[in-house]
Order: sequence, then structure tokens, then C-alpha cells
Amino acid sequence: MTSYANISGDYTITQSNSTWVRVHVEQTGRELSGYARFDTPQGEVHSESFSGTVSGEHVDFTIGWSQSSDGVKHTGHYWGDLLETFSHNRDGYLKGKGQDTCHPYNTATWQVDDKVFQRLV
Repeated sequence: MTSYANISGDYTITQSNSTWVRVHVEQTGRELSGYARFDTPQGEVHSESFSGTVSGEHVDFTIGWSQSSDGVKHTGHYWGDLLETFSHNRDGYLKGKGQDTCHPYNTATWQVDDKVFQRLV
């Protein structure tokens, strides 16, 4: 049987554009839901939607944001993979890329540094 990533829990997505997104992810089988938030100088921005899937060790999710400085409700599309740790056990870390679907040229890499994830069978 093929393993798949368990990415449920509370953690921070560190983006290359100096944004730290705090997320709470719930996983039922391969389906993801949850919520997210991050801080700006104007205040906290929170998610209005959070959904996605896990396929093997690949994750793909979208976060619909409540507001932005330009008055547009942006959606972030994130995708990435569970990568092996140095111990080569069933644990791994998440790393990937993302983009603002309203402005597809606006991209960032991301990773999770404050949680180790498990592979499930």
C-alpha cells in the first residue's frame, strides 16, 4: 500500500516573501480543511476558506483570504511535498511553492520549520 502524508495540526508556513502564515489543518483521509491567518501592519488577515488534498506525499491546498491592502480578496494556491528527514524514518518536513491566484506572477517558496510530519499507510 502507498504511504501518504499526514499534515494535520497547528504550525507556521514560512514564506520566502517574509510572510509567516499560521495554520490549523484538519485531515480526513486525503482531504484537507482548516483555517489560516497572518499579520500585516494594518492588522491580522484570516482565511475565509481552506481546502485541499494529499496525494501520496504531495500536498495541494488553497487559502481564500479575507482582505488585502488593495481591497481584493486574494486566494493563495500552495503545493509541495513531504521530504525525508536526515534520520530516514517515516517522518518528514513540508516544503513547496505558492502563488496568488489573482496575480499568478506573485509567487513564493515555503516550508514548515516548527513541525515534523508523518507518513501514513
